[in-house]
Amino acid sequence: MRTRPNKTLRELRRTIGHTQRQFAAAVGVSKDTVVSWENGRNRLPAEAAMRIRAQTGADVAALIAGTGAPRDFEGNLYTAASLAKWQKMSRLNRGDDVGRVWGCASDALHVVMQAAAKRGCFGPVWLSFGDWLERARRDFKLAPQIDAVLKERAHKDQLTMTYKDWRRCVKEMGGSYAAYYGFKDDRRKKDGQKLTLAVVSQPVWAAYGDMRQQPDSSVEYSLAP
Repeated sequence: MRTRPNKTLRELRRTIGHTQRQFAAAVGVSKDTVVSWENGRNRLPAEAAMRIRAQTGADVAALIAGTGAPRDFEGNLYTAASLAKWQKMSRLNRGDDVGRVWGCASDALHVVMQAAAKRGCFGPVWLSFGDWLERARRDFKLAPQIDAVLKERAHKDQLTMTYKDWRRCVKEMGGSYAAYYGFKDDRRKKDGQKLTLAVVSQPVWAAYGDMRQQPDSSVEYSLAP
């Protein structure tokens, strides 16, 4: 059922200088969803209004009503200055507050996972959490920023083996392991001579994997005879 156009939302978006696509990325929805709210094809849900408030400081009730000018978190008419004031005072919009929020979030996640394990549904709950991470990455267009964060976790991975073992890696392991370290054989080297190779490695995005920062490692290894 078609509703009235949401004039409040449209005016808010224009006041903060966002296109519909930019506004959609800021609140984690598609451009078409924003269009449907603004033209009245769909009603703005309360959950989305709360996201918009978290991003802009706009009054939730005014957003849902959609009939008048947008209001800020103090009940005043919304202006460009309202956004600047909200970004300065809102703890959720400050990058330096990530640590505090993560402390709360990690504890809540731990509680949910423990409860799921007790109930016997840990697997599905874990997978649903991974699905949420993937949606957040996609809906908020976070791929470039995630890659930048993971790049900061780059570490040196160093391995020492004899030429005999490096050569065995090529023959018996398909060469992939040796290729990872950039091994290039030198037939002038004897089997017993050691070679140390190092690469700079960084994790890649994996919603269900381990992306934690690794310390620089140096290992001396020998394959079984």
